[in-house]
Amino acid sequence: MFGIPPQLTRPIQDLANLGLSRSETRTLGTLVRRIERQFPQVELAIVFAPSPDPAPLAAYTFWLFNRSFLFSAIDSGGENFGVLLVIDPTASRAAAMTGYGLEPILPDESLLACTDAMRAGLADEDFIAAAANFLKTLEKMLTDAHRQTQKALGLSEDELWVESLHQLASRTSLTEY
Repeated sequence: MFGIPPQLTRPIQDLANLGLSRSETRTLGTLVRRIERQFPQVELAIVFAPSPDPAPLAAYTFWLFNRSFLFSAIDSGGENFGVLLVIDPTASRAAAMTGYGLEPILPDESLLACTDAMRAGLADEDFIAAAANFLKTLEKMLTDAHRQTQKALGLSEDELWVESLHQLASRTSLTEY
């Protein structure tokens, strides 16, 4: 349906020929690198491309994710922590997809919040702002998921956890032999 897949490179590809300036590319690149430094297992890609008619953008995004070599073929299934954002500037639409490894961490509701953050930028045809809003929201979602995981595993030193630890320690008596 889509033909031969393009060989894309991360983090940013402009298949729509928007003529991204160095400043725009640098702005998005900085946000991508910040997230990838915070979460080294996550790989991000942003593709500006018109979706082929009559295909839905979601189907095109799925195809690009799986066929365009943006993410390592070795990291398949639950080992794939890729995030692909496709922005169709001709229709002011966007779609996003995560690898299977991120699905438990970023459920559909979280990814929907990331794409919802793009609405104003897409409506104004400010695709750089739309992508930046997606990335900032994604960073927040990943940070929140990280904090929740730490709390669930008892690794977070929040006040409740520390207080409980001190109470437990005060009730524990060690017997020496």
